[in-house]
Amino acid sequence: MSQATKRLNRWSDEPIRGKDGKPRAAKIVDTDYPVFERFNRYRDMGTSFIVAFNKTNPIALQARLNLLSREPNRYLYRPLQQRNVPNENYKDQSYRVADKAVALMRKRSAWRDDIEPFGDSKFYPHSRMTNDAIQSLELFAPKMIWRHEIPKATNRLPVEVSCTLPNGAFASAKFDYQNDSHGPFGINYGGSARFLSLESEHHGEVDANNLERPSFLKKFLAIRYIAQHELYRTEWGLPHLLSLFVCTDQHEIDRRKAIVMRETGGKGASYVLFQVVPAVDESMTSVKPMPELYEGPWQRAGYPDFYLSQP
Repeated sequence: MSQATKRLNRWSDEPIRGKDGKPRAAKIVDTDYPVFERFNRYRDMGTSFIVAFNKTNPIALQARLNLLSREPNRYLYRPLQQRNVPNENYKDQSYRVADKAVALMRKRSAWRDDIEPFGDSKFYPHSRMTNDAIQSLELFAPKMIWRHEIPKATNRLPVEVSCTLPNGAFASAKFDYQNDSHGPFGINYGGSARFLSLESEHHGEVDANNLERPSFLKKFLAIRYIAQHELYRTEWGLPHLLSLFVCTDQHEIDRRKAIVMRETGGKGASYVLFQVVPAVDESMTSVKPMPELYEGPWQRAGYPDFYLSQP
């Protein structure tokens, strides 16, 4: 097999070569810019999500992504962490934007440095859960409202929480609460809007015997404090706030709902919502866009299911 026609490893950065054996350099075309621009908001994007957003021929777009991520182009790159998941050679690949594409977009005044991309640069499975969830909402909701479009929004709120821990000890803590959506975002229904925050629960601690380490208990106490003191209104200027939690399976949802019921004395919380989002390091198949996050039921502890699709 000649060098020009040999099959490339799907994970390598080796160049695609033309018939003359020379590396193929990508000439950037108009259809590339929307792909790059989406990474301003999303740190990680799976192939199926990129295809869904760009509404184009999936085979052609996948070939284009492959070219853009290889030498000598490197406008995108594929994080190595995705190789450490089950069935990695048969799943959609995931991409991140490279400095070369960011520089190109800045020259076009099409990149905002004040936008903090969703996701974690270090912990890939957690980052994908967050990105897959919010991308699914954007794909199926009428229109999104982003944090930079909310004048008073920030990525944290100061809270003071306290509770009796499972070991019977009383604990209290003051800290700045931050979530995986970097503050609030929303859905614009045309005549009305709904404002949200999102947390991805990927193997994090659920209950805890202290309020020092991260746990769902600590997050819920912070969210309850924000709701009770209406900090979403006084600090962010919002009329309401729903806190979305995405979990890896129903068992993990049930564990967290039990915490909500315990801490509210059996009353529950109308403003805390749960749905399942598969984790890339557990699923044997590719995670695809999920219309159910917008159209389907979100579970609540002590309250009926909630539908984001119903304004």
